[in-house]
Amino acid sequence: MIQSFSPLLALYMGKRFWNYFLLIFAILGGIIFLIDAVEMMRRLMKYDHFTVWRMLSMTALKFPQIMMEVMPFTILIAAVFTLWRLTRTSELVAIRATGVSAWQFLLAPILIAMLLALFKMMVLNPIAATLTSHYEQKEAQYISSENSMVNIAHTGLWLRQEMKNGQTVILHSKTINMPDWSFEPVTAFFFNKDNALAYRIDAERAELKDKEWVFYKAWSNTMAGQADVQSESTFYPALHLPTEISIQDIQNRFASPDTVSFWNIPDYARMMEQTGFEANPLWANFYKLLAEPMLNIALVLLAASLALRAPRMQKNWWLAGGTVLIGFVVFFMGDFLQALGISDKLPLIVAAFAPAAICLLMGLTTLLYLEDG
Repeated sequence: MIQSFSPLLALYMGKRFWNYFLLIFAILGGIIFLIDAVEMMRRLMKYDHFTVWRMLSMTALKFPQIMMEVMPFTILIAAVFTLWRLTRTSELVAIRATGVSAWQFLLAPILIAMLLALFKMMVLNPIAATLTSHYEQKEAQYISSENSMVNIAHTGLWLRQEMKNGQTVILHSKTINMPDWSFEPVTAFFFNKDNALAYRIDAERAELKDKEWVFYKAWSNTMAGQADVQSESTFYPALHLPTEISIQDIQNRFASPDTVSFWNIPDYARMMEQTGFEANPLWANFYKLLAEPMLNIALVLLAASLALRAPRMQKNWWLAGGTVLIGFVVFFMGDFLQALGISDKLPLIVAAFAPAAICLLMGLTTLLYLEDG
């Protein structure tokens, strides 16, 4: 005889799952923070500006993004541990003896897992993206010592580069043509050591080559008041100017997917595509976040498949080994398919939702077999 839905049972199961989730999340968070702090200290100690406060603050800025990555694995462990504890105390046996099906006592953990995914997507991700952006700025300032900035806006590409001679160059281009990295049209502003505008270059097209900019059909306009340079506009069929920036520098300075909020990804990705850059990593991250609720539900079902099967085998290593194996397969498969999607070998939506769909089908099939034989 199958019992009707019990709100009291759902509340009890939800409370147990939530408490174990918080406990495991806190333990993993403490371990990860300690390891990351040691690594950050190792990277910063070789510089004179090293301080304990700077090390801790940079670790804290990076921490939310790391915890977002381990949240699905935490849900898997919490679900396995919850059902294992209920089995060890014979509570789960008593619940099932009254006619309550697995679908009923799993309803609360599934709902919590889905809500955690939505919270991560809509609230935690924007916070983590902002903090990660600040972390990358500090990393560039204190560790890699990069002196260039790249920004994509609706008006096109903006690039700022500080030169060794004290000059600062700000370059703007509406579009970039791949893969030859030609910029059309281009405006470059050159500022002297006193941050005063020295001269300006307007060109129909420019190319970034090895250690130099090549401006084609360019007009060079020197600002008035510069005594040592020509004060009138000069036309150049091709103008060569040395630079310390490279194509790799520009690619490295783009906003990584982790620094763009879930709410801003569509607009930012479209801006990159309009400018001429590849936006697949951004779309891959966007679809991955959308697939998170399905993945969390699938992990709870897989955890239940392990926990309900374990008592029959009477071996705890089944739970531990099965949990680690599921976690490894899920995240390896997710990274592998995401790489295929980014490289256009697979549609991005398929690459994002395939791991969650496969796990969900596996969990449903196993539970149906265990419940209905």
